[in-house]
Amino acid sequence: GQLGSRAMEMSGAFRRFVGGFILLLLTLGASPGASAANFLAPAQFDLKAALPAPPPADSLTTRAELDTVVQIERSRTAAQTEFARNPPTGDVFVFAGEVLGPWFAKEKLPATAALFARVDDDGRAIATAAKAVYAERPRPWLADARLLAPTSRPGGSTYPSGAGYNTGVWVGLLATLFPERAEALRERARLVCWSRIVAGVHYPTDNVAGQLLGAEVARQ
Repeated sequence: GQLGSRAMEMSGAFRRFVGGFILLLLTLGASPGASAANFLAPAQFDLKAALPAPPPADSLTTRAELDTVVQIERSRTAAQTEFARNPPTGDVFVFAGEVLGPWFAKEKLPATAALFARVDDDGRAIATAAKAVYAERPRPWLADARLLAPTSRPGGSTYPSGAGYNTGVWVGLLATLFPERAEALRERARLVCWSRIVAGVHYPTDNVAGQLLGAEVARQ
């Protein structure tokens, strides 16, 4: 019946995941130039070549972005605000579990959890290095007095977005394993990135830059 067909579908998805995971693990482990503790290191990237500089503070683009963030702050709903306060960015399982299903859970996949913990360790180092390159871009609420209620006030540079980077890496890797769910994963990433604008903590181009960098890291 339908239940049996659904079980077979999930079983097939899990088998594809296991096979793809083993291939992914071998590929990542073979990355040249990485240390024993990492798959990729910031020194392997020319970050200025990988990322365009953010728009200048006095540019029309930045002014338009700030206008956008202000209008979103003024029109956001309670549900949008709540999602922005608690986006699904804690780890890859929190991010992708709703798309892939309840079987994609940290406690059920310890080897996958260990792999992505290392990927995320690398990600923090790469994103931090990228932010250091473009440290002069302030958070939106620091650049525009019209922004009165960001959902949080994170420190450091806003460019590129860490959430954009993380979702870019996660989607890049998971879409390789689950091509049939690739568009749903990308839509999930777009929702997360939009929530950072709703939160008032990022410009739209921060998210674009983060996702571009994350996708490039996943590709390598």
